[in-house]
Amino acid sequence: MVLACVTAAVHGDEPRNEQAATPRSPTDAVDPVLAAKIRQWIVQLDDDQYTVRKRAQSELESTGLAALDQVAEVARFGPLESSTRGLNILLSWSESADTNRRIRALERIALLENRKTESELAAKLLARLREQAAQRAIVAYGGRVARDEQLPWGPRVVAPVRVTIGEQWKGGVIGLRQLTVIQGLTTVSFYSAPLDDTAVAVLPQLSSVKRVQIYGSGVSSQAIERLAEKMSKEVVWDIRRSGAQLGVKGNVNARQASIEAVVSGSAAETAGLQAGDIVLKVEDTEVADFTELTQQISKHQPGSTVVLKLSRKGETLEKEVTFDRWGIDSLEQAHQAKVKISIPIVPPPNNLQLDRR
Repeated sequence: MVLACVTAAVHGDEPRNEQAATPRSPTDAVDPVLAAKIRQWIVQLDDDQYTVRKRAQSELESTGLAALDQVAEVARFGPLESSTRGLNILLSWSESADTNRRIRALERIALLENRKTESELAAKLLARLREQAAQRAIVAYGGRVARDEQLPWGPRVVAPVRVTIGEQWKGGVIGLRQLTVIQGLTTVSFYSAPLDDTAVAVLPQLSSVKRVQIYGSGVSSQAIERLAEKMSKEVVWDIRRSGAQLGVKGNVNARQASIEAVVSGSAAETAGLQAGDIVLKVEDTEVADFTELTQQISKHQPGSTVVLKLSRKGETLEKEVTFDRWGIDSLEQAHQAKVKISIPIVPPPNNLQLDRR
């Protein structure tokens, strides 16, 4: 039920929840008696008497989304008095704690050609709400949303976001469409994800992405080549056919495979590797730098055991390591600060709070 709700919200469809399911076309399913009252209240928004106008506005506001179509229509095409009151009703719904009601109201305000200021603001708020819904959907499907710590950002820049899809992913192709809504998405990581060539076809739609990681996935080399041709040449591709993980961090620009940090709880820590160690060989293969170390690791499978030859403070050592598996719970991800996926209710600024007569 949660997934249906957040997914629908992202695509502008009507979200469902367990408390109350709002019909997609409210007036078609409204009780005839209530429908008649709604029509009457709409007319009364332009009544000569102030008390009648005020009561009609209050009744429509209390009725909720069952009156959405008529309220939106009068706000867009009605005379000034009823149009203003219709807009005020939509504004009140846009401030609701109910995400469904907020989104539906903002969608209609964004279409008000006669209210340019309110329309532009509503479009911005709507984009934020849809992004929030998309992030919640990704998490509900088994993915992770985190700040992309490898890219700089400041207060005037959208925070770079990294989305990780691991072996627990249950959203399939449909779930990956949520990625298209996330602003500032810079890195997409597939770690042992149960996906194929069809699933990753969404990547060319992600214009802000700068890095794609595919570790131990079923995506073919041909599909990756096709994707690379469609995406920006600046996108960095990190492809590892194996999902094996050692659990160390290093400088890819260094002239040796020096370990700068060992991830807590990783295969590397279990094997006794330490920061400052220099990896000389993986089994019988020499490694000249961190990039070659990564390439050698990728030739092995999760759970396989190898011997690493190390240099530690001038002493040569050998350590036996059993590789972990990259996945949604990879310890590297645990050290990243999560992006807040809850957006506080932000009502329109005071200058949009028109006289609610």
